[in-house]
Amino acid sequence: MIKSLRKIYIISLIPLVAGFIVLGVGRSFKPALFAGHILPVFFTIVIFVLAAITCLALPVLIRTLFADSVKNKKNVTKKAFLKFEKRLLGVAMITPWFSLIGYLCEFSKFYLASINLMALYALYYYYPSKKRINFDKKIFRVEKT
Repeated sequence: MIKSLRKIYIISLIPLVAGFIVLGVGRSFKPALFAGHILPVFFTIVIFVLAAITCLALPVLIRTLFADSVKNKKNVTKKAFLKFEKRLLGVAMITPWFSLIGYLCEFSKFYLASINLMALYALYYYYPSKKRINFDKKIFRVEKT
């Protein structure tokens, strides 16, 4: 289970890292071509709010809905738990993309720093470590076999 979640994590990071590399290398060799596009403040705020939603609000909602759906069950199946973890990971891994958008569009320092912090939080907290997965398994009473 942990291997499949880590595979999803890594696969979702590869295009993001490639995007940052292309942007960084492109800006160092062709700054005019890779210059950021200036967006109105409204779009910057929308991207900021979307980052907060995908980093904080939606994962909490998904976790709450899952906990509510299994509250009267004695055990949770591994299949249901894996589906929950994949959904949680999928939503959280959207947040770093907003960071790339922030660099592409040259957001103000406040919004870019805030989005970057949310992206780092999502990358760190939702990493499928053995300790976190085992803790969630214990909380949700996932069947042993």
